[in-house]
Amino acid sequence: MEKQAAYTKPAPVYPGYVNVTRDAADNFTITVRGDARESGPGALASLTLSESEWRDFRAELAGRL
Repeated sequence: MEKQAAYTKPAPVYPGYVNVTRDAADNFTITVRGDARESGPGALASLTLSESEWRDFRAELAGRL
């Protein structure tokens, strides 16, 4: 079963967003899209982390932010 959480900025056209999805194998995919530009939607990037990489990333965030 896939689970996900997302945050989208309120904006009228092509708002930026961050989405995190956890799949049945406990891999986490982080997808980020930037705010819209005059030429269209913002840049899009995705990164997939294993469960242990995800835990390490969260610990790094907690220690730095």
